[in-house]
Amino acid sequence: MTSPAKTTWAAEVRQEGWYQVVEDDKVIIASECVREDAFLIAAAPELLETCEELRAMAHAVARNWENGDLAVAVRNLVRVASSAAAAIAKATGKAA
Repeated sequence: MTSPAKTTWAAEVRQEGWYQVVEDDKVIIASECVREDAFLIAAAPELLETCEELRAMAHAVARNWENGDLAVAVRNLVRVASSAAAAIAKATGKAA
Protein backbone atom coordinates (compact mmCIF):
# COMPACT_ATOMS: atom_id res chain seq x y z
CA MET A 1 0.00 0.00 0.00
CA THR A 2 1.44 3.35 -0.98
CA SER A 3 1.19 6.25 1.42
CA PRO A 4 -0.98 9.17 0.36
CA ALA A 5 0.65 12.32 -0.96
CA LYS A 6 1.78 14.53 1.89
CA THR A 7 -0.52 17.48 2.39
CA THR A 8 -0.02 20.63 4.39
CA TRP A 9 -2.82 22.42 6.16
CA ALA A 10 -2.50 25.99 7.40
CA ALA A 11 -4.54 28.24 9.70
CA GLU A 12 -5.39 31.63 8.22
CA VAL A 13 -7.09 34.55 9.92
CA ARG A 14 -10.11 36.00 8.17
CA GLN A 15 -11.33 39.61 8.26
CA GLU A 16 -14.05 38.87 10.78
CA GLY A 17 -11.49 37.63 13.32
CA TRP A 18 -12.36 33.99 12.72
CA TYR A 19 -9.82 31.54 11.39
CA GLN A 20 -10.08 29.02 8.62
CA VAL A 21 -7.93 26.01 7.78
CA VAL A 22 -6.87 25.54 4.18
CA GLU A 23 -5.02 22.82 2.30
CA ASP A 24 -2.04 23.41 -0.02
CA ASP A 25 -4.26 24.26 -2.96
CA LYS A 26 -6.45 26.59 -0.84
CA VAL A 27 -9.26 24.07 -0.41
CA ILE A 28 -11.02 25.04 2.81
CA ILE A 29 -10.83 22.25 5.41
CA ALA A 30 -12.58 24.15 8.23
CA SER A 31 -14.01 27.64 8.58
CA GLU A 32 -15.20 29.96 11.35
CA CYS A 33 -12.78 28.49 13.91
CA VAL A 34 -11.35 30.15 16.97
CA ARG A 35 -7.56 30.53 16.80
CA GLU A 36 -6.70 27.55 19.02
CA ASP A 37 -9.00 25.17 17.15
CA ALA A 38 -7.69 26.32 13.77
CA PHE A 39 -4.07 25.66 14.71
CA LEU A 40 -4.92 22.26 16.17
CA ILE A 41 -6.89 21.25 13.06
CA ALA A 42 -4.11 22.53 10.78
CA ALA A 43 -1.59 20.36 12.63
CA ALA A 44 -3.72 17.20 12.39
CA PRO A 45 -1.85 15.61 9.43
CA GLU A 46 1.55 16.14 11.10
CA LEU A 47 0.26 14.96 14.48
CA LEU A 48 -1.13 11.76 12.94
CA GLU A 49 2.08 11.13 11.01
CA THR A 50 4.19 11.67 14.13
CA CYS A 51 2.00 9.36 16.22
CA GLU A 52 2.35 6.66 13.57
CA GLU A 53 6.14 7.15 13.56
CA LEU A 54 6.26 6.99 17.37
CA ARG A 55 4.32 3.74 17.34
CA ALA A 56 6.72 2.26 14.78
CA MET A 57 9.74 3.50 16.74
CA ALA A 58 8.43 1.96 19.96
CA HIS A 59 8.24 -1.40 18.22
CA ALA A 60 11.71 -0.86 16.72
CA VAL A 61 13.17 -0.02 20.14
CA ALA A 62 11.75 -3.26 21.52
CA ARG A 63 13.21 -5.26 18.61
CA ASN A 64 16.58 -3.49 18.80
CA TRP A 65 16.69 -3.96 22.57
CA GLU A 66 16.24 -7.69 22.09
CA ASN A 67 18.98 -7.69 19.42
CA GLY A 68 21.31 -5.49 21.48
CA ASP A 69 21.48 -2.63 18.92
CA LEU A 70 20.25 0.33 20.94
CA ALA A 71 22.25 2.97 19.02
CA VAL A 72 19.96 2.60 15.99
CA ALA A 73 16.88 2.84 18.17
CA VAL A 74 18.15 5.98 19.91
CA ARG A 75 18.97 7.74 16.62
CA ASN A 76 15.48 6.99 15.31
CA LEU A 77 13.87 8.23 18.52
CA VAL A 78 15.80 11.51 18.33
CA ARG A 79 14.55 12.03 14.76
CA VAL A 80 10.95 11.31 15.73
CA ALA A 81 11.20 13.57 18.79
CA SER A 82 12.17 16.42 16.47
CA SER A 83 9.12 15.71 14.28
CA ALA A 84 6.92 15.63 17.38
CA ALA A 85 8.27 19.00 18.57
CA ALA A 86 7.49 20.57 15.18
CA ALA A 87 3.95 19.14 15.14
CA ILE A 88 3.29 20.34 18.70
CA ALA A 89 4.57 23.83 17.84
CA LYS A 90 2.24 23.97 14.85
CA ALA A 91 -0.73 22.71 16.90
CA THR A 92 -0.17 25.40 19.52
CA GLY A 93 0.38 28.18 16.98
CA LYS A 94 4.06 28.55 17.85
CA ALA A 95 5.48 27.18 14.59
CA ALA A 96 7.99 29.38 12.81
